[in-house]
Amino acid sequence: KGDIQYHQLPFFAHILKAFLLQLKVQENQSDALIRLSRTMLVCPGVMDVMMKLTFNTCHARDLSEVSVALAMFRSWIVSMGTWHERRSISKFSLKSLNRLRMNTSFDFHYFFSALRILLRIDNPSQVTVKGIEFLYAIWDTIPQQQAEVLVRQLVESGAFTDLFLHWEREVRHFFVHLVAFRVLQI
Repeated sequence: KGDIQYHQLPFFAHILKAFLLQLKVQENQSDALIRLSRTMLVCPGVMDVMMKLTFNTCHARDLSEVSVALAMFRSWIVSMGTWHERRSISKFSLKSLNRLRMNTSFDFHYFFSALRILLRIDNPSQVTVKGIEFLYAIWDTIPQQQAEVLVRQLVESGAFTDLFLHWEREVRHFFVHLVAFRVLQI
């Protein structure tokens, strides 16, 4: 009843490689690929690779691509937090896989750089709102120390001020809500 050591399964490396290649080349992710991506999260370190593949193939100024990429990443985070509700085919509990916060070994540097690109003032306002909405939704899953790093980066780079004074009213309101309800925890 212990944890499954996926890396010790025969041909698992080939399956993982085929999955990652498919994730990289597929323009429109199918439901089956998205479900498989959630399952692959049980493997340590795979989320970093999946995130980089997804964000590297996404154009920051294309709202539909950004929406799909952020929705996929968000589904991975939600999936990680619901392992306790699932059971494997053999009826063994998967509770030990439950993670309510992102792992501290996650590549936050890359992740935060992608978020900063989405929050740039020269992006279309809908893309910026999507970035703010995504950050609002996942804020509780970011470890406290890493969240402080992101806030410091946004303040020091001037992104905080740019978003707070953004020319588009909707962007300003979304950002103020993020700050008030998530960052300051009002």
